[in-house]
Amino acid sequence: MIRIISGTFGHLQGKKVVPITAKSGAVDLGAEQEARLVKRGVAVYVNKAETAAPAPEGPLAGNQTPPAPVDPSGSQSGSENESGQPEYNATMKLDELQEVAKAYGVDASKMRTKAEVIAAIEAAKESADNEKPPALGAAEPV
Repeated sequence: MIRIISGTFGHLQGKKVVPITAKSGAVDLGAEQEARLVKRGVAVYVNKAETAAPAPEGPLAGNQTPPAPVDPSGSQSGSENESGQPEYNATMKLDELQEVAKAYGVDASKMRTKAEVIAAIEAAKESADNEKPPALGAAEPV
């Protein structure tokens, strides 16, 4: 599932094009379409639990990227989380976010907006979370 963070996406439903915006909340468009929109930086992946959350209104509505959740531990941006990956938020500068993206294995050098970089990091985190650990069992006797 994704949530549009920038602009309007025209989704074809039957013979009708339905506009999807940030106010639409989370939508399921199929893995290929979702990956394309996230890669372009106009959407971010969301968890099933976030689907019930209302879309941002007021100063965050429209084409602005919502701020990242605040870390209750009070740690500074650039610190590391439990998994050892650096933390980031929407208030960081573009070059700082590009450096964080490197730690997640994302080449963000050609990305020109913070929304693009954040979406790429989120996609990398999502794919890393879905990876299964290798099966480590006993080898066959020789």
